[in-house]
Amino acid sequence: MNVLLIWPNNPNTVLSNDLSCCEPLSLEYVAGALSPYYEVEIWDLRLDPPLEVLATTYKPEVIGLAIPFTTSLPYALRISKQIKQLWPEASLVLGGHHATVSDMWINLFDADYLISGEGGNVFLKLLRAIEAGERKRKNKEMILLKEDKIVSFDEIAKPNRAILARHHHKYFHSIYNPVALIRFSAGCPFNCSFCILWKLTDRKYIVKNNQRILEEMAEITSKNLYVVDDEAFIQPERMRILAQDILTSGIKKRYHMYLRADTAVRHHTIIEKWAHIGLDSVLVGAESFSEDDLKDYSKKAVVKDTIKAVHIFHQNDIKVRANFIIKPDFTEDDFKKLEESVIKLKIDLPSFAVLTPLPGTDLYIKHKDKLISHDPELFDCYHTLLPTKMSIEKFYDCFAQLMVNTSTGNKAKSTESDAPMFYFSNDNSFEKMINKIKTGHLQYS
Repeated sequence: MNVLLIWPNNPNTVLSNDLSCCEPLSLEYVAGALSPYYEVEIWDLRLDPPLEVLATTYKPEVIGLAIPFTTSLPYALRISKQIKQLWPEASLVLGGHHATVSDMWINLFDADYLISGEGGNVFLKLLRAIEAGERKRKNKEMILLKEDKIVSFDEIAKPNRAILARHHHKYFHSIYNPVALIRFSAGCPFNCSFCILWKLTDRKYIVKNNQRILEEMAEITSKNLYVVDDEAFIQPERMRILAQDILTSGIKKRYHMYLRADTAVRHHTIIEKWAHIGLDSVLVGAESFSEDDLKDYSKKAVVKDTIKAVHIFHQNDIKVRANFIIKPDFTEDDFKKLEESVIKLKIDLPSFAVLTPLPGTDLYIKHKDKLISHDPELFDCYHTLLPTKMSIEKFYDCFAQLMVNTSTGNKAKSTESDAPMFYFSNDNSFEKMINKIKTGHLQYS
């Protein structure tokens, strides 16, 4: 049986593929479960030719379409309709992050099955049932299949990276070009109100066996690894041992990781050890310089930890990308104070996200009746979905100016060593991003 897995493109996104284009790791995990038993192809529509080109030579019996983000939903919907035209006899299976956390807009799809959760194991069961004639769609109603919540990585097949080897040199994230994604763990014990990830594992923190991590790393040719854990250092002693195991193995990589500031402050010696083996940069969810905001977000952190953590990272030559939340009720003075605080802290490159009630989060549940738009493409953390205190045109103008004033290094540099950390590109992609933010108010119907 031929199985086609499709990753959609979203040409309208503010953070364009010219600024970051990473491998579809979730589809590689699904392929890892399926490929020992079926012929699996992954089609990345950001890089591969259009589906009509593929259809001239390839006929799949089952097609899995990812809806990786809420913002990708409109484009995925258009792709689903094209799939039904090109391969009308094939079974269409939906999955991905949005399909896992919310049923919003899902009824717009003419699909046969929807899988929520990690997906690999239940997809394999579905294929076997289809082969046996046991799974049939009735009355045009989508059949919902749910993967059990992850309790151990031993239950999940290793990702099949070989299928997309043709694109490995094209996947990048900022200066990390090329880059490969890897998971050391899943879940988070914290319960930030704007985040859904902790709900996917019921606040459990599930770790991958160190030996399996080493095996995966040895198979990856790229020197750059983007560790996509919710928080990689929740179990610091384990990370100390992993660092030593990597050192002993002789594997040499450069790492970019998510990391809480308070974790770095409590376990700075382990940060030093990781800096020694290649930790090059971290993404810190600083969120705010206001203690009241942090409490409101259920962040369970304090501002002084952000300040201490930045110093710890810089002492170890680790670049810091810190993210800050832009609240819809910001005034011009609030934007200016944030700008001054970010510059004073000397963060290598700050990034900013508008407070967004993402589907499934506590924040969405609290504010869903106040949304000023239900356009899924605006759930991107660059558009406000809640009423602003200042005029919406002025809000976006201040937002764009904040990005420019705090990211003076964002223009492309002549070499990687003096390039900025995140919004790096070899053209005017950052300027295009700023223009999209400036004109954000035009996106509301």
